[in-house]
Parts: sequence; structure tokens; C-alpha cells
Amino acid sequence: MLAHFRQDITSFGHRLGHDISRARLDLRHARDEYHLAKAERPRLVDRLSDLVARYQGVTLYRDHVQRGQRVYPLTGAYATVAESPARRTDLGTVRDVRLTVTGPDWEWSINTVAVFNARKARAFAALINSYASAPGRRSARVLAGQHG
Repeated sequence: MLAHFRQDITSFGHRLGHDISRARLDLRHARDEYHLAKAERPRLVDRLSDLVARYQGVTLYRDHVQRGQRVYPLTGAYATVAESPARRTDLGTVRDVRLTVTGPDWEWSINTVAVFNARKARAFAALINSYASAPGRRSARVLAGQHG
């Protein structure tokens, strides 16, 4: 009975240690995400309302997408996310995630590592796809530009 109690206490200690290391990793990840988002903010945005989202150096606006100095319209753009199988590390489950944004004559691949899941990459890809497939917004701007 004493051996069983010792085993329960030991396994509880291991689980507690694992939970603490995972919480530290979550905190470090949140801090890194905050600093990354702060660093990726555009220094000058013509209209802040046009800015939709940012992910790993790619900035999505209502009618175009930008990575560094390269800017492409969303016409014909499509984004996909591919995940590698999960692998265990000392810090937890890790997946390699690749976000691919493709246009009519261009393609970007962004490789990242997702600690728990690729939720942010999938959400960003869904935003790109929804803004690229919304012809009403862009066609109104194009028509206004042609007639004005």
C-alpha cells in the first residue's frame, strides 16, 4: 500500500512538472507572438481600416497582400496550410506547418512551427481565401477607378 501511494505521488509530481513546463512554454510563446506582432506592424498604413490581419511577415489588406516589399492583388489568390505529423519534444507536441499563398504568377511559402496546433495558420489562410473570393468589394473599387 505504501509503494502504491509512493507511485501515485511520483506520477502526480511528473504530471505537475509537465504542466508547469507546458505553462512556461505557453507564456514564452505568447510573449514571442506579442513581440512578433509588434515588430510586424506596418510603420505607415495609408488607411488602417484596410489592414485585415498579419501572420509571419505576411500582411493581408482588403484588396492586396504584402510580404516585405512585395505587394500583390488578391485577384486569383488562394492560401493552403499543410501540416507535418506531430512529433514529441521535451517541450510538448510540435508540428511543422507550411502556409502557401499562391497567385496567378507568384507563390509564397511560409514555414513555421506550431506548438499545439496550426489554428492561426488555418485562420489566416481562411481570411485570405475569403477576401480573395469576395468580388463585390474589389469590382466596386475597380469600376470606381475606371470611371473616375
